[in-house]
Amino acid sequence: VLSNKESRRVYDAKSGSASTQEDVQDAFRKADIKFRQGKTLHGQGRYDEAMAYLEEAVRVRRDKGDYYLLLAMCESKLPTYIKKAEQDFLKAIQLEPWNPEGYFGLGVLYKTEGLQTKAIKQLEKALEAEPDHASAREALEELTGGKKKVSKGIFGIDLFGSKKKK
Repeated sequence: VLSNKESRRVYDAKSGSASTQEDVQDAFRKADIKFRQGKTLHGQGRYDEAMAYLEEAVRVRRDKGDYYLLLAMCESKLPTYIKKAEQDFLKAIQLEPWNPEGYFGLGVLYKTEGLQTKAIKQLEKALEAEPDHASAREALEELTGGKKKVSKGIFGIDLFGSKKKK
């Protein structure tokens, strides 16, 4: 195989792609480990340390909405990173539009920054994605002063219907 130029070319191409595939899989495994380390640090309230791990994970896996979401959650806790948090929440939403947590996180960020209209819009989107999202409903009611806007979800269901009284 090595003495025949054509056979050598085919051999090199096959062995090169196998090693490249293994390198990619190895990088993905390492990114997942970085994500889990970042998640642990986030849970401990060590946001700046968590960000270092999560940024590395995002660098390798730009297709993972949950990576961006957790990074944005950490960034939103540190005043210097508020603008980056907004961008990362938006990226998480773009990658996983069905996940209410991206909308909720962005809504809370806007609420914290005093952007009431934007906050309400994002919290409503969180409730469209998951009508039973208690934290989103509570934050929305807090922003609207308990005045519930009637909003129909994608299936025409009243998302802000009256609560049952005990």
